[in-house]
Amino acid sequence: MGAVDDTYRVITATTPDPGRTALLAPGGGRVAYADGSQLAVVDLRSGEGRRIKRPYPGAGDMRPAAWMPDGRSLVVLTITYADDPTTEGIWKRLGVLNLDTSAYQEFAAGTWSIAPDGFAVAVSADGGRIAFQFRDFITVYDRTTAGKKTFTLPDTRTVLAGKGAWTPDGRSLTVVHRDTDDYAARRWQLRFLDPDTGLERDPGHRPSLADMSLIRLTGWNGLTGNPVVIGYDGDSTADGELGWGDNHVHPELVRRIGVYELDPSGVRILLRPAAGVVGLDVADVVLAEGLVRPGHPPARFTVVSWIALGVAVALAGALLLRRIRSVRRRDHGPDVSA
Repeated sequence: MGAVDDTYRVITATTPDPGRTALLAPGGGRVAYADGSQLAVVDLRSGEGRRIKRPYPGAGDMRPAAWMPDGRSLVVLTITYADDPTTEGIWKRLGVLNLDTSAYQEFAAGTWSIAPDGFAVAVSADGGRIAFQFRDFITVYDRTTAGKKTFTLPDTRTVLAGKGAWTPDGRSLTVVHRDTDDYAARRWQLRFLDPDTGLERDPGHRPSLADMSLIRLTGWNGLTGNPVVIGYDGDSTADGELGWGDNHVHPELVRRIGVYELDPSGVRILLRPAAGVVGLDVADVVLAEGLVRPGHPPARFTVVSWIALGVAVALAGALLLRRIRSVRRRDHGPDVSA
């Protein structure tokens, strides 16, 4: 739906997952999404879309990992599967792809497992630094100097927080941490780290949300400065090693989803869609400008995989996903970097 009215656009695809493999541009006017092994971009105003050419010969599956702040480029993840995964690694490559010129700059590659879709990459507000997570370590790439700084996370219950991981001032990098070994307890925290050292900035400040299978940091309220997270309530809690690629709550296991602002005085519910909505993304401009109004989603959904919505119940600029099936492949093979 639109940010100022109840117009909406329907898009069909085979493997969408809003906020993970279907990402709204910062301004909310376009959406990039994985459709099978391909990547597509649709202008939500005109409805015009196009397939994105693979950035180099031999590239395999391709999907969006994050938008750059200017809305003209994407960080894309390409995956090249091994002919024999028992002896060869599965390559994951990250690079910045300009959608206008097709210029591509690769900045990371390896056969380590990569953090789950929607969590693996975060771009600073000025576009100058990109944080990404392979396995249990986070690397910060400086686009100006091409320098990299890497630190290892303290435990396997911690993962890069998602596209909103950089604080607005760029001073800290946020991770999601499950603060208990008891999966049934479902307690999640945000922790703020020094991007140079990986050390926690202020252990006394850990915004939290309970009773969720998993949370993902989607951004920051521009009026209050508070973090805003997507909370997933599923049939099972994300467990074990959170940085491993397929360790997350799959859409078919999600019962409900919501958008929550983590205010020091308590949790504020910004959006709680109807049952059956299992995926969601929010445009950066919505949070930055605090766009909130009553919304009236369509009474009926046609038989499609997902619907791009600008307003649902109370929040403008969101993507919602109806329940679908998805199949994901596990990574096996030796770890190699390049």
